[in-house]
Amino acid sequence: MKPEEFINEVIKLYQEARISKYPHVKIRRGGSHTIASASEDLMATYLVSNNNQIDVVYVNQQINVPGIVKSFIPDIVIVSGGLITAFLDLKTNLGYMRDKLIELTEKDYHLINSVRGQNCTLYDGLSKEKMSFIISRSANYDIVIISGENISKKLLQDQLEGAKPYKNDVSIHILSQGKYPGSYGLNPAELFSKIEINKLAFNSILERIK
Repeated sequence: MKPEEFINEVIKLYQEARISKYPHVKIRRGGSHTIASASEDLMATYLVSNNNQIDVVYVNQQINVPGIVKSFIPDIVIVSGGLITAFLDLKTNLGYMRDKLIELTEKDYHLINSVRGQNCTLYDGLSKEKMSFIISRSANYDIVIISGENISKKLLQDQLEGAKPYKNDVSIHILSQGKYPGSYGLNPAELFSKIEINKLAFNSILERIK
């Protein structure tokens, strides 16, 4: 999957989210369905299609690290070579978290530094089998933001600046700018043409999960 395909799929998710799951000519939704879960699946697909060293990607998976931290639920957990090598926190946009990116980055920074090198367990979402892994000593806990819109440029810049001290452990990847992929009044092709795709951010994610 290429970055362009990823963004096209995001646009499709937003537009389909406006339609009832059980379509009928007499049914109109006011608020859209959330696309959070589907976007997590989409990011997992992007990762496995671009890195054949990945063993498995767990999505929205509770992780238990006995005696170290309370259980936590990353959006994405990447397992390579039998080790958990990376965690990702995925946001479609900053939206209600406009002024909380620094706080989130600091939280993930302390978390990843407390669990590196530790044994952990999880329960597979399909089989409910208990799985055991070691979290790599070089694991990261990065934040991926699909769109940098829905926030003022100044506030976004201030938040990114404040998060810089944590960037070695928690890197922030903003995948697109320009038109918001959930915008109304445009067909998918028109909307796509107005979105600026940050291919460097897409590549940076792949580099960080190695």
